Amino acid sequence: MYRKSSKGWAKHIDFMLIDMISLEVSFFLAYMIRHGLHANLMQRTAYFHMILVLLMIDFVSLAVLRTLSGVIRRGYFKEFKATLIQSLFVTAVSVVYLFSIQAGNEYSRITLGLTGLLYLIISYVTRCLWKPVLKKVQRPIDQSLIIVTTKEDAPRMVQNYLKNNYSRAGLSGLILSDASEIGKKIEGIEIVADKDSAEEYFLSNWVDEALFGMPVDREFLLSLQRSCLEMGITVHQSLLEVQNETEIERNVERIGGYTVITRSIRILTPLELFLKRTMDIAGGIIGCIITGLLILFVGPAIYIASPGPIFFIQERVGKNGKTFKMYKFRSMYLDAEERLKELKNQNQREDNYMFKIENDPR
Repeated sequence: MYRKSSKGWAKHIDFMLIDMISLEVSFFLAYMIRHGLHANLMQRTAYFHMILVLLMIDFVSLAVLRTLSGVIRRGYFKEFKATLIQSLFVTAVSVVYLFSIQAGNEYSRITLGLTGLLYLIISYVTRCLWKPVLKKVQRPIDQSLIIVTTKEDAPRMVQNYLKNNYSRAGLSGLILSDASEIGKKIEGIEIVADKDSAEEYFLSNWVDEALFGMPVDREFLLSLQRSCLEMGITVHQSLLEVQNETEIERNVERIGGYTVITRSIRILTPLELFLKRTMDIAGGIIGCIITGLLILFVGPAIYIASPGPIFFIQERVGKNGKTFKMYKFRSMYLDAEERLKELKNQNQREDNYMFKIENDPR
């Protein structure tokens, strides 16, 4: 199991695109100011190449400097500081690039300086304007989070989390460590378990993350957190209650208005996340191509042997209990589920969790 790091540009693709557009706009404005509105950019090789080079420099700098880390939460001064660092870095690398290709004499220093200055202004303004819009329109991500706390602290934690939910994980329920009021609601959030049934709830329901508040019974807290980590559930805990577990990766983060230590079996860095996503997309495309070719041969064979749909669709349980639909080539009759009832007494598995017999007639 792994968790995506909350640091870096990977979490805010929209801000990254806005930043790149701001840089390109700054470059064209600086060029027109220096050379005039009718100057032909295509005839100036050094300038023409900079259109693509600036995008590459900006992309790399966002990944290396992580100036988009915490972009939604920070105030105007910190935003200006982060934007200034980004602007200076892009300008400095641009200078190194121009001298490395010996184009320093062809490229106007005024254009270079204006690009950096305009980039600072435009990028800062667009970030400040986009943040409040994003807070209003952003939708919860497909993640389930449970808050574990006491009855007294539950209302405050729920309000704080919903007000400061920058991670956008959906709040699925509450677990109270000092009361048994399952089914009731606090601030509109249902109490789903108590101290005795908490572990069973995590085992049998879709949960991605758990936020542990204070104060919570220490023995119960450590036991439940250990179980969550073994199940691959990401754990967020107040800094004052963190134990020294060297085998678990951790990050300091802000979750729902609280400063927490986030622990997980594996935490991906922005670069690792980018590489993984690239491999997922490439693998998916290759898999779709191979499947498309197989359909040409396997599809007709399935239909001839048993007229009906070529694919079998079944709901399976995935990571942390989240269900998903799985598609596979149909290898059984359409009424296989109905036939199962007649064959249950022949099941060779004693635990009854699976059905298995030799020469299955379905």
